[in-house]
Amino acid sequence: MNDQGEFYALQSLCGHQNLPLAGGKVWQGVIDCPWHHFQYDIRTGENLYPKRIYLLNTLPKLGEQISPLCIYPVRIVDEQVQVEVPQACESG
Repeated sequence: MNDQGEFYALQSLCGHQNLPLAGGKVWQGVIDCPWHHFQYDIRTGENLYPKRIYLLNTLPKLGEQISPLCIYPVRIVDEQVQVEVPQACESG
């Protein structure tokens, strides 16, 4: 994805219910899932909402749904975006 001229690559499914992030809005480095509005930092994959809003000890099931998204290294070569997809997930 392109956010203000910077390119990022991350897994395509939200950690909440494994629904596609395609169509989600990106604004100031955050992608908002179009289904239930979980939000992730596109640079690190960290869950920003609801993780920073709700106390996880009061909602234990929520903790299982807010793991970070996998992020992938991106580089631009000859005006083409290249994404490295390693065997293991690189989040955070």
